[in-house]
Amino acid sequence: MSVEENDLPLLSNIKTVRARHYVWCAHPVFASRSVAGQVIIVFSSPTACELSCNTCAQCKCQSRATSESDGLSNCCTLLDYEYCEGELKIPVVLDVKDLVIKSVSSVACSLQDLEKYLDPGSVKNDPTVSNKLFYCERDQIEFEVEPWSIKFECSKKLPFAIYIEYHTTETSASLSWRNEKNNPCFFTSGTAINNRSLLPCQDAPSALATWEAFISIDSAFHVSMSGDEPGMEVDLHCSALAVNQQHQNTSFNSSERCLYFYSSLPLPLATLAIAAGVWLVENVIIPSSLQMRFSKEEKMLYSFKETFNAAGVEPVSSKKKCTHEVLCCHSRYPCLIKKKIKLECELQNCAEDTYSAHGFSEYPSIGCKLPPVCNNSHFQDNACETWSSVRMIPSTLVYPASLGDQLQPLREFLPHCLFAAGELLGPHPCPRLEVIVMPPSFASLGLASPNLVFLAPCVAAAGDSSTFLRIAHEISHAWFGIIIGAVDWTEEWLSEGFATFTEELIYERASVSYKEILLKRKNEHPELKTQNGLHEILRGSCENNVLATCPSSESNDNMGSRETIYCENKLNVCGASNDLGDNSTEQTLITEDNGDTPVIEERNLVSTSNILRDDGVQKDVAPQLLIALDHTKVSRVSFSPSPKRQKINESFVFSAAATDFCCKFSSWEKMVLSMDESIRKELLAIRDYLRYKKLTQEIQVTDESLQTLLPSSENSAESGKYVVNGLQKDKPFLNVHYIKGFFFLKYLCGQVGELNFIKFLKKFVLNFHGLLITSKNFIEYFCAEFPELSACKSELVLEWLQSPGVNEQLKNMNDAASMETCLSEAHCAFWTKLTSRKPVKDYERSLKEIGHLYYPERIQLFLEYLLEYNGHLTKQTMLAIEQLYDLEHQNSDVRHGWCELIIKHNYRPASRSVEKFLAGDQAMGIYLYGELMISGAQFWQALAKRMYQILKDNMEENTKINICEMLYPV
Repeated sequence: MSVEENDLPLLSNIKTVRARHYVWCAHPVFASRSVAGQVIIVFSSPTACELSCNTCAQCKCQSRATSESDGLSNCCTLLDYEYCEGELKIPVVLDVKDLVIKSVSSVACSLQDLEKYLDPGSVKNDPTVSNKLFYCERDQIEFEVEPWSIKFECSKKLPFAIYIEYHTTETSASLSWRNEKNNPCFFTSGTAINNRSLLPCQDAPSALATWEAFISIDSAFHVSMSGDEPGMEVDLHCSALAVNQQHQNTSFNSSERCLYFYSSLPLPLATLAIAAGVWLVENVIIPSSLQMRFSKEEKMLYSFKETFNAAGVEPVSSKKKCTHEVLCCHSRYPCLIKKKIKLECELQNCAEDTYSAHGFSEYPSIGCKLPPVCNNSHFQDNACETWSSVRMIPSTLVYPASLGDQLQPLREFLPHCLFAAGELLGPHPCPRLEVIVMPPSFASLGLASPNLVFLAPCVAAAGDSSTFLRIAHEISHAWFGIIIGAVDWTEEWLSEGFATFTEELIYERASVSYKEILLKRKNEHPELKTQNGLHEILRGSCENNVLATCPSSESNDNMGSRETIYCENKLNVCGASNDLGDNSTEQTLITEDNGDTPVIEERNLVSTSNILRDDGVQKDVAPQLLIALDHTKVSRVSFSPSPKRQKINESFVFSAAATDFCCKFSSWEKMVLSMDESIRKELLAIRDYLRYKKLTQEIQVTDESLQTLLPSSENSAESGKYVVNGLQKDKPFLNVHYIKGFFFLKYLCGQVGELNFIKFLKKFVLNFHGLLITSKNFIEYFCAEFPELSACKSELVLEWLQSPGVNEQLKNMNDAASMETCLSEAHCAFWTKLTSRKPVKDYERSLKEIGHLYYPERIQLFLEYLLEYNGHLTKQTMLAIEQLYDLEHQNSDVRHGWCELIIKHNYRPASRSVEKFLAGDQAMGIYLYGELMISGAQFWQALAKRMYQILKDNMEENTKINICEMLYPV
């Protein structure tokens, strides 16, 4: 296959006309898996900047921007093309793929009607105004449809509006339709062709536009879209969709409704995203204590807020102007970053003036008493209510009903990620965040769009670092990939590399923040600190049931008192019910004498779920109910080390109506509580090593053209011809740009120091938000900020950006000998050197002496070491490993490694684990199909083909093509 066949054509003539605004009407039809669509596109002439270089970041017109013009310099004004109607026709070329175009018409509207769509500073969010465009008279235009474009000519003078009526087809790859477990849904799948088979558009990275959308759909469906606000319901019969129905003499279904969305941020149409399904929707609650984690100045402001609310005091009015004015360099649009920074500075100045007026020598701490002053309603009403919006944005969780109980870790951690991202990178550039948990066949682990994040269910429900790192990664894309984009889509490291680097920084800060909240919860319940207090809570939470208890026969000054609770019947782990039989769950509570957080030692092999819900239990159920199992009956209680078990008079159900506290003792929160600085550093080193392993493995089987971060752009997006390797079918499954970009940024961070590099990142965002950039822009800005490294600029570009493979600096950064992984290695050595068969309990005792792996990163590394082992592991050894590390209930990364080990050692009794992984973790399943076929064993190859036949109808097209080629090579 030639290089040209792998390239994505960019055929829209953006140097002649620019699409500034889209008004899109869509009616999804599930029966035919298609969308009936109409779109009105408002065109204008390009600006001088757009003609010369596509982006202000390249022509450096930002140096001429002023705060008064909001960054709009002279070269960003529209050119006045004097096209006379009837004398010269303006050619228009739009990018399309697999669309059936019914008609193209020019819209007979006045210049006054169009001017509001050409002003980037105004927000187009009035459905009644845009609706009128569909009622204007229209003149038919002849058009020509080609495989990758639609062409027509317009004789009207710029600006003008074009109406296109069309419908999608079943082969339209931009949309994915699913009906898994009788739960129909559809969503934009982020494919290589972007949204070309969703609506006609200018699909070039520099073709920035705003949009509005009217979506007509059955009222049973929830619709999520990448607009500034959630969908607003409008009158269906008065909407733009009604016009087409009138023309076709048809009527709407009585159960249908129309939702209106809009976007005020000019972005490529590739960033538009939509999803609809029969899902539950809930607002994510921001913990009140999270808003107390401010800097020195912010603490002072919070203290004023509390004091003003309590005593009705008033700060002295301030006449001082904000000294932190942001000079935006982008073209004029409603900039949320500028607005939030300005608000933050105004609030801080007001607080500083109030504070200094009363003679304080340093900022007060939270909760300190301040002298009374007059009442200032503006500060109290405005500052107090809006302060949290400077750092936080409202967030929503959308998910299938079957997953609700498995998402508590995501619910609780999401606000911390958002807050940490704001601390690290500055105000969030989007007004809200909606996280949608997709069906199992979703082809990606995560996908970010403005205001939306799609998550694979295997990630959303994992409830450990894999969930938290992925959501941190997708949140990072709001800055790197959305508000700061790449001129050339071949330089995707500018979004993926940056997001991979900042995900670690966000995760680190969010983990610390979350741990503080957990410790605060403990301090709010002093009854936890004694064994008797725990028993009282247990008694009080179970009506008409008496818990028989006895004191521990032994005590230890370091360990405190002990007690063990046994659970039987059904155990819910990540949504899967498992019959445990006699294999009861044993957990030991250690209530430390010094009053620290109680620690749960797990004495068995099965981890427990974390959320309990039973409306029959009192609302004041406390977090001290150790075992969080959905409708799990507890029938025995005993105290270690005594082997005796005493029964409760009646079986009862532990429940957690107070969900704010119950999951405190869940496995994922115990991990957060147990992580100190040394453990966090160790786990970070393991993740870096695993990234490096993945990078080196991919490079061995990847073409060199896909290994460079800065490929030749002679004929790519910058020249407006095509995106190099844009249609390469393997590219969506490669991680080179993610990982190599991550290590490049980590290398730069190591050269200047982490604190300096974090400050640089925030400054970089402030200077380049709203712009499209190149790798050259980033390197030049970095060297300008750190002139001592300017001499290395050419070397940096050559070694890191233009060269394939792994360079020496990257190899030195990931020297395996420098990584402290002795615990995972020791576990691997234990199993590979095993010579005799023993009972599982004997293995458990031996491993306990080595030390528990506990964290998923350690277990994943342990499996990596086992995969490198060239010897053979027996069935008995494999069974013991599966049970002792509870591999069936680990996250998808760990289970993928376990499935690889199953295939390598031909452990057929665990073939069900492979089948479950292929069905439930389809975002990662494609890699496992290759392992199954490479094994050469007929058993595993037959399993791969059988699972493919079961799952293929719900697979994304490119995934299906890749797997089919693995299974049935020509």
